[in-house]
Amino acid sequence: MPTSGGAAGAKSQGRPRPAAPPLVGMPGTSSSSPEMLRVKRHAQGAYGVEASSWWRASERAFGGQLVAHCVCAAGAEHPGAAVHSVQVHFVAPSRMADTAYAVRTIRKGRSFSLVEVRATEVATGALVVAAMVGLLAARAPGGHTVAPAPLHGLKMPDVPGPHRCRPGIMPAWHDSKADGIASMCWQTRPVNRQCTLCWIRWDSTRAGQALGEEPLHHTAALAFMSDLQFLWTAYWPHETTHALGMITSLDHSVHFHCSDFEADSWLLVRLSSPHANGERAFVSGHVWTEQGALVATMAQEGVMRVRPRL
Repeated sequence: MPTSGGAAGAKSQGRPRPAAPPLVGMPGTSSSSPEMLRVKRHAQGAYGVEASSWWRASERAFGGQLVAHCVCAAGAEHPGAAVHSVQVHFVAPSRMADTAYAVRTIRKGRSFSLVEVRATEVATGALVVAAMVGLLAARAPGGHTVAPAPLHGLKMPDVPGPHRCRPGIMPAWHDSKADGIASMCWQTRPVNRQCTLCWIRWDSTRAGQALGEEPLHHTAALAFMSDLQFLWTAYWPHETTHALGMITSLDHSVHFHCSDFEADSWLLVRLSSPHANGERAFVSGHVWTEQGALVATMAQEGVMRVRPRL
């Protein structure tokens, strides 16, 4: 059984990790295979993602990938700073085309900074995402490293560890396109049938990209995985009594409580939905390391239209 205590900061000590290419490429760089997290820097405050880089599991861009791109672009504007929060509003469906990410620093403080990220499709100019990203300086004004021990943290559920759970695909992805299933860049080991309790980790081999030691890489990978079947958590309690007509995200937020976790090590995700009404559903979630340190808290509101089964 995984321990439920433990200090924050779950980085492995002494385990060599492969070097990773930067998630922000220089102008003109390219890759022969899709790299799920990479954004290209064109100029200060201007980044882009090519159409070939999208994870194509459905007809529209995966929300978690849009969140991850915002994290990467904001982090690139403030090298060395840690992303402590991201709030994303999905303005319009993304067609997985060439996309530009415009980054504007709203506030740059000695400890905390706030960055706005806006994603638009290059061909049409359509705005698809508006996001706010909060960053924490690597060092406080006094010069000490900003990595204090936690005063308190939500206790991890007492569940079987990842090596006692079988691999499985989250139910929300059972109907995904075959090429999308084949290129899933994460591994899951469900604790319960509906995966509201589930172990996850980034799969660098299938993603075609090692995360390495850079904390921003791991933060972006967790941002990507934070949207896995998130809103579906609100539907599962009603699936036997109501047919689903539409489900889509309106907004998504992640608060990262530390930056020294490893997204390619097993993380426990617990999802819940406290409310659904009036075609809107709200879901929340928490993420812990295998050692029991609370890594992140997530929230999402979306449209969920259902009708009673006859």
